[in-house]
Amino acid sequence: MLDLVQINILAYLLVLFRISGIMLIAPFLGSRNIPAQVQIGLSMILAFILAPVVDKSALIMPGSLGLVAMALGLRSRRSGRARPPA
Repeated sequence: MLDLVQINILAYLLVLFRISGIMLIAPFLGSRNIPAQVQIGLSMILAFILAPVVDKSALIMPGSLGLVAMALGLRSRRSGRARPPA
């Protein structure tokens, strides 16, 4: 039972992150005229609607939350670093 809940939460978060990225670059929805709270709320509602549609058989549960946090931290550290001048 707990695995099913964890898989559904993981699917929701993955869909939420994807939709949030789309909201940032969408011409109309990503404009500064729309408040951030509205953009976040719309992203959460759309993720809640679309998460049940995701094929959950392709999702792999991480071993622990610490590993996920460490992987996200390493990824953000690598992507934020500028290359030294040659």
